[in-house]
Amino acid sequence: MLGIKMEKIGFIGIGKLGKDAAEVMFDAGHDVIGYDTRSIPDTKFKMTSQMKEVCEDREIIFIAVPTPHHPDYDGSKPTSHLEPKDFDYSIVKSVLDEI
Repeated sequence: MLGIKMEKIGFIGIGKLGKDAAEVMFDAGHDVIGYDTRSIPDTKFKMTSQMKEVCEDREIIFIAVPTPHHPDYDGSKPTSHLEPKDFDYSIVKSVLDEI
């Protein structure tokens, strides 16, 4: 593609968000490599079993791991009457610590 810089992109977390986003970027011509702790069905881009490999030599790294929430906040009913609760960021923090 003329005028567009192709990036080396890493994706940590190849689930329902990460896999689709990584495939769109791969289809756009970017060099994409993915990592996940579980077995992933076929992808268009390269996967690795080593987080180090998905971080080395990458210009951009996306982290798309689960951020669980309280069951009352699943979107099935209004929550404006409930006390605000944040997502659980422990998995994100764990990934950042490992990186």
